[in-house]
Amino acid sequence: METADPDRKWKRRIRFIYRKHQGRLGYLRITDTLQSRGYVINKKKVLRIMKELGLQCIA
Repeated sequence: METADPDRKWKRRIRFIYRKHQGRLGYLRITDTLQSRGYVINKKKVLRIMKELGLQCIA
């Protein structure tokens, strides 16, 4: 039996913000965006999740 991914909601939110800004935001600005919306998340967690999803800022 597979366990549910504990970061599923974070992956969805990070992917949404990343796509909304057309890949122009890195992990620090995505962290700031999430925190400004009232979420409590660490920049290291955002970076780890972005690496897992293969998301990278295209500056």
